[in-house]
Amino acid sequence: MNDRYIIGRKGVNRKRRSRTTGVLLLVLLLIGAGVWWTFTYGLKTKTTLTQAKPVITKISFDNNKTKHFDEPNFGIDLPVDYVEQRHDAKPYNVYSFQGTTKDSTLRLLDVYEDAIPATLPLNRVVAVESNGPKITLRGEASDTCETYTKDPRTTNNEAVHAKWQGFDFLCNEADLQRNATGTVSKEGNNQLTVTGASGQHTYFLVFTDHNISPDLKVFYSAIQSLQVK
Repeated sequence: MNDRYIIGRKGVNRKRRSRTTGVLLLVLLLIGAGVWWTFTYGLKTKTTLTQAKPVITKISFDNNKTKHFDEPNFGIDLPVDYVEQRHDAKPYNVYSFQGTTKDSTLRLLDVYEDAIPATLPLNRVVAVESNGPKITLRGEASDTCETYTKDPRTTNNEAVHAKWQGFDFLCNEADLQRNATGTVSKEGNNQLTVTGASGQHTYFLVFTDHNISPDLKVFYSAIQSLQVK
C-alpha cells in the first residue's frame, strides 16, 4: 500500500511540474513577443504634425531701406546694401543676391525662375500662394524641420519628405547648420506659378542666413515685393 501511495504521489508532482513549466514557457514567450514588437515597431519615430490653419500674412519692411532690382521677367526689392552677385542660366536659372555689410554678407537670396531644382532640401519653409503677378505669404516660416520631421532611416546623403501647412517639401536633416529657408506651395516641391502681363513663370525663392540670429523679415519682404512683368 505504501509503495502504491508513493508512486501515485510522484505522478502528481510530475503533473504539477509539467504545468509550472508550461506556464513559465508561455510567460517567456509573451515577454519575447513584447520585446520584439517594441524594437520592431514601438521605437520607430512617427511624424505627427499639429499646425494651425494657414493665415494670409502681410509683413512690412521699410521701403526707404530697399532698392529695386529689375530683371528680364520680374522685379524685386531688397535692402539697399544688397548686390546682384551673379546670374546662372544652367543647369538652373537662378539670380543670386547678397548683402555687403558685416552682418548681411552672410545672407544670400536665390531666386529660381522656370528652371528649378525639384530636389533641393530645406531647413525651414514659408508657405506661399500666387496673387496675380505677385506672391502672398500664408504665415511665417516654420521651425527647423528636424523638430517635426523624424525618420530613423536618414543618412548623410538623404533628404526626408516632410509637410508644412499640408505642402510637401524635402527636409534637410543631414545638414542642420545650413539654415536655408525656402518657399513651398500646393503645386509641389519648390515651385509656384505666377502670372504677369508677359505670361506665366514658376518661381522658387531660397534665403540662406549664416548669422546666429537669422533675419527672416528680409526674406518675407523680398517674397512680397517680387512682381512678374
